[in-house]
Amino acid sequence: MTRAPNEFESRLREYVFERSEESKALRVGEKEVSEQAAIVARYADLFTDEQREALR
Repeated sequence: MTRAPNEFESRLREYVFERSEESKALRVGEKEVSEQAAIVARYADLFTDEQREALR
């Protein structure tokens, strides 16, 4: 699924926020196991060749 630029930006903001919150939780000891891979997998559609091409 190719997203329009504004939709892409919104979803990218969500991705960055989730990654940031996960990193913070790990740093302060709230979590022992990282879920970064799961977060990246949930947002994999943002990083496809098709999506990058559409944004050009």
